[in-house]
Amino acid sequence: MVLLVSCMMLHPDARAQKRTFDNIKKMSIRSAGTIEENNQVSGYYVLYDVDKAKNGKRTYLLKILDENLDDFKTTTLEEGKYVALTESVFNGEAIMLKFVDIQKKRMIFMSYDKNADLLMKTEKELTKREVLLYRMMLSADTEGSALNIIPERGFVDYGMADNGKKYTISYMPSNPKEKGWKKQSANPKGIENAGFLCTSENHVYSLVARRQSLRSTKIEFAVNAYDVEIGFKAFETNLNSEKYSTQPMSGFFDNKTQLLNVIGIYYEPNTKQVKDNGLGLFNYQINIKGEIVNKKYLSWAQHFRKYVKVDNKGRIVNEKRNGFIFFHNIIQNTDGTIIAVGEQYKKAADAGGIAVAALGGTTSTTKVVIQDMIVFHFTKEFDISGVEIVEKSKSNFSLPQGYDFMNIHMLSTIVKANGGFDYSFTSKNDQDESTSIGYVDYERKKGAKNEFTFGAITYYDGEFNKDKIPLGRPTGKDWIRVLPGKPGYVMLLEYSKKEKKLETRLERINF
Repeated sequence: MVLLVSCMMLHPDARAQKRTFDNIKKMSIRSAGTIEENNQVSGYYVLYDVDKAKNGKRTYLLKILDENLDDFKTTTLEEGKYVALTESVFNGEAIMLKFVDIQKKRMIFMSYDKNADLLMKTEKELTKREVLLYRMMLSADTEGSALNIIPERGFVDYGMADNGKKYTISYMPSNPKEKGWKKQSANPKGIENAGFLCTSENHVYSLVARRQSLRSTKIEFAVNAYDVEIGFKAFETNLNSEKYSTQPMSGFFDNKTQLLNVIGIYYEPNTKQVKDNGLGLFNYQINIKGEIVNKKYLSWAQHFRKYVKVDNKGRIVNEKRNGFIFFHNIIQNTDGTIIAVGEQYKKAADAGGIAVAALGGTTSTTKVVIQDMIVFHFTKEFDISGVEIVEKSKSNFSLPQGYDFMNIHMLSTIVKANGGFDYSFTSKNDQDESTSIGYVDYERKKGAKNEFTFGAITYYDGEFNKDKIPLGRPTGKDWIRVLPGKPGYVMLLEYSKKEKKLETRLERINF
């Protein structure tokens, strides 16, 4: 199966600048990204495995390319043969590479500047729980989400402690002369996990989930804020409510109001947050002291029915389709309004899996059906002002063995980690005050060959515009990725493990 990840819109008739890299032993879709200055692409970084060194170690090449795909700098990395890349990010100043060594139970962080010069290398020991987690992630070739950026300042990584009962937050500055910090949850009872929520100029905000035991179905959520420079905890605010149970999904910091916005799904009190799409969406606004200064609830039954048909389980129904909603991103537009990007999905029986199981095979009998894109538009005050439903072909994601009885919301996280959704990106352009959402659709055509298409949903001047551009039928490629390029272009990467080749090219884009 070809994995296709897109980030911008292609112009089908443009001539391209091309570049080919040969003799690549192995390359991950996680190991390439853009280098940007003033929100414009000025180059790219590419990391790939080229050969075994004489001492039995792996040899990597880290290439820095300019905006025209020409070599700018190249450096060589050597690590043990059991070391594998899990994540790579760029924060505007530096590239951070995150490796895992399953054999030696360690995590390796390497930071490079735009000239491919090593800024910092540090290691940390993995817990047994983390070793198990990363072993599963690498075997399934899923993407990590623990490493995040603090723009122009550094990186923050989330881990586990006390056999998975506690979480850690580690800050690593871009400047090696500055000091980083590491914090660990101090709750003596129960289990706590944490993940990245968002950042402001001075703080990193994390979402914390608490439960009494591994078997506990009741989860309580909180948000904490740490000072980026010194690691001081500014506050930790519980998101509990006597009126409703809540399940936060995303957040953003409003620089104008200086308020943290936490958005998610709300339920009846004491409801298991796994059964359905709840009663609706909520937005809690938290000030810099950690005080919740405003709570707003929008119900599916009352507020959303004006725009879409919703059943009694909170499922949006359109064109004989109904499904739960997975929210990929919730962002604030330049004009202050809010967009929530969702995608429909539902669980269904997998006929192929059932047939294999009937013959004595060990496979899952359940699949997840991926359906339409759904974009919610809210006012500055978080009042619903519109819903855009973009139809696309259904796609199926076959679940790994043992996941058949997992609840529907947990299944969506498995699909996300394995790249099963069609959603690709959300990007903001502050210059023309637009927001773009990209997705990939495998169109099935009558009387013609099926092909991949790239879909774009653009919000500009209070309105949504939709467009679709054909991408063709890639063959013989393990994965294809599209990255933003210099003004007027995007970059395509096509990797073939069999041919040991990475092909890149610049394509002109159609705004």
